[in-house]
Amino acid sequence: MAVFDRFLADLRRWGAWRTLWHRVASRVRRWLMIARVRTRALERDAPDEETRDGIVMRHATSNDLSKACADMPEQLSEDFVEKALRRGDVCVAAFDADAMVSFSWFSFSFAPAEEGTWVQLCKPYRYVFKSYTHPDYRGLRLQRALLFLLDADHLDQGYTHTIGYVESHNYASIAAGIAAGASWVGYAGFLKCFGRIYPFSTPGAKRHSFEFLSSADH
Repeated sequence: MAVFDRFLADLRRWGAWRTLWHRVASRVRRWLMIARVRTRALERDAPDEETRDGIVMRHATSNDLSKACADMPEQLSEDFVEKALRRGDVCVAAFDADAMVSFSWFSFSFAPAEEGTWVQLCKPYRYVFKSYTHPDYRGLRLQRALLFLLDADHLDQGYTHTIGYVESHNYASIAAGIAAGASWVGYAGFLKCFGRIYPFSTPGAKRHSFEFLSSADH
């Protein structure tokens, strides 16, 4: 009964076609992933954000990241951090006292995605990946603030846009991206067949330098 109630709620919220696609895409996800690719222009002046008492946002140092690996090993590992820093990725985080409570990573060339794939992009695009907020701090819009934190710095370095993706049936995230000013530029994804991964991208995504790569190709 609960399943049927959720189905009716989705019908009212998303309509028949999108509700059907959500069911289909969720079931074939282990073989086929289709995502919408989005971009957002970086802004010199970040949008006003509410003051969060006691929360400090800044670059995460190596010491910060080592402590975070010990404090939340299910979210960060020393191996992940070492490889990310070696690639030139950077992490920005929110701190309550000395505890990291939210973080996001930025990449500028290659970044691990999922299911044995990587994301490839090039300047003037940057890519945000591996974001997390501690449950006790959710609802404070920390991720939104972190996403805008480095806009001015990255504009000075020649980057003009953030690029990323949302799975095509994740309608809540798609709506949130639209509300945040994102533009949808194409589709990308991958097919898993007989142990191999076959990435694909539409022309719109490729024009913005975005595509998936299999780990064997990277």
